[in-house]
Amino acid sequence: MEKASAIIQARINSTRLPGKVLKNIYNNLNSLDLIYLRLKKCMYLNKIIFAIPKSDTNLIDYLKNKNYKYFLGSETNVRDRYIKAAENNSIEKIVRVTSDCPLIDPFIVDECIKKSKKFEYISNNTPPDISDYANGSDVEVFSKDLLKLSAEIFPNSKDKEHVTFPFWDGRMKIKSFRMKKKISDKSIRITLDYKNDLIVLKKILESSKNLYINYDDIIRTYKSLRLDKYNGNYEYDAGWK
Repeated sequence: MEKASAIIQARINSTRLPGKVLKNIYNNLNSLDLIYLRLKKCMYLNKIIFAIPKSDTNLIDYLKNKNYKYFLGSETNVRDRYIKAAENNSIEKIVRVTSDCPLIDPFIVDECIKKSKKFEYISNNTPPDISDYANGSDVEVFSKDLLKLSAEIFPNSKDKEHVTFPFWDGRMKIKSFRMKKKISDKSIRITLDYKNDLIVLKKILESSKNLYINYDDIIRTYKSLRLDKYNGNYEYDAGWK
C-alpha cells in the first residue's frame, strides 16, 4: 500500500477565536498536539508536517519545543505553502488536514488514503453542502502534481487561500471520490472556530477520558450530552465564504 504524508495548515491569527490552535483542550493538549497524536495512529502515513506562516514566531517556537516537523511559507497563499511544504519534504501524495480539526479520526484518514490508489482526489467533507460527516472531521487526499496544476490554471486569491476548491467545485475534471455515510452527521460540529466549539471539544474529551476516541463514539457523545446547545447554530461552511 502506497503511503501518504499529512500536511497540516496552521496559524495563530484567527478573527473568531484568536490563538485557538494553542488553547488547552484536554490534559494540557491543544489542537496541534491532539492532531499530531491522533494522526500518529494512522497506518498509511509516512510524515506529519505542520505548514505555517513564516511570520508566526509564537507558533514556530511551540513547534520547535515539541519537536514537531514544520515548514514555513506564505501567510496568504496557503496553496503555495502546501506545494512548497510537499517539495521540501519529498512528499508526492498529500493528506490535507487543518488545525481546527483536533478530533481528526485516523481510521477515516487511512480509508481515504486507501481510496487514493484509484482516484485523483478523495474527501469526506466536500462539497460542504452534501457532506455526510461532522464539521471538524475533514480529510482530503491528492497529489502534489495535481495541486501544482491547479495553481497554474487558477491563480486567483480565493483558490490560493482555500487550496482545493477547484478539485470539487466542478472546474477541474478529475477522478474524485467522496466518502459517504448512511446517516448524515453534517449538523454536528467538532471543529474549533468559536469559543463555544472549544467548550464542546473539552466536554467530549472530558466525558470519554480518551484522547483517541473514535469518530462514531465522538458523535454518540455529542448527541448524548446535547452539545448542539453550545454550537449547533453555526453554519457548516462559515469559514469558506
